[in-house]
Amino acid sequence: MFRIIILLVLLAVSFTVVKLLRANWERRTDKAIKNKQKSDNILQCACCGIYIPEKKAVIHGDKIFCSLEHAKQHKK
Repeated sequence: MFRIIILLVLLAVSFTVVKLLRANWERRTDKAIKNKQKSDNILQCACCGIYIPEKKAVIHGDKIFCSLEHAKQHKK
């Protein structure tokens, strides 16, 4: 009887660990997909015309720049 109880406890713990690991893996996969989708957008700098990823772009008003320096130059 004692062996059956230990076996059931081990099965429950194993099931819980597998469930937590799977949920963690799915969260990491979802984040990677979202980051990849965001980084796929390429924008053009209004000052120099270079193309840059959206993650690195500096947006000022309705204009897009590759750096803060170009955003400041465009103001002047």
